[in-house]
Amino acid sequence: MRCSPNYPDLVAHNVVLSRELCIAGCLFYELFTTSIQYSAAACEVALKERFLDFVTIPCKLIRKRVDAIEERTWEKRPFVYELVEATEQGWRLEKPFTDFKPKLGYLIRWAAEHGVISPQQSQWFDHRRRMRNIVAHGHNMIVAPSFALGTLRQTIMTLNSMFPDPDTSAHDERMRQEREKQDQEWWRELEGMLRSSPTVEDSDTVDDDGNEEA
Repeated sequence: MRCSPNYPDLVAHNVVLSRELCIAGCLFYELFTTSIQYSAAACEVALKERFLDFVTIPCKLIRKRVDAIEERTWEKRPFVYELVEATEQGWRLEKPFTDFKPKLGYLIRWAAEHGVISPQQSQWFDHRRRMRNIVAHGHNMIVAPSFALGTLRQTIMTLNSMFPDPDTSAHDERMRQEREKQDQEWWRELEGMLRSSPTVEDSDTVDDDGNEEA
């Protein structure tokens, strides 16, 4: 698995945590489940970073009070934590993002509507969201190592497409072709095994008394 060098720092941090938890899962099995939470966190941060790419700077923010309306302006691109903190304090962005919410569900819908992710990726992101919520809200689910590693691998591939780098994209394409070739070889081997298996008509059968039938 190769990560694009263009990941924002917070995205890279969460990917590294997910990877290290997969390694630590070899000693403490439940950490494989924790790994998928950080894979989802990396996806959420990535969508917030891409959202900020669409925010025009300077950006005016408005907050309604009982007896007044407050205004402030971002003169430079904010950090993700500043975006989240501002919305939690009641500040609202200018149109067309007045309804912005720093939640993964909202971010997935926004990204799909604005072409940041494909419809297929949107379904994958939503599955990550549901898995994250299941784990985070007290479920006793324990995932297999293969599931955690597969989630991490697909997370990296998806993030690479969101923060592309020519060398990384070429590497991902080679890996995709190799996996497709392996899948085809596996199916050919399976079909060969099925064709070579004896049918009921060709095999000897035994009656209820244990005698071979002609």
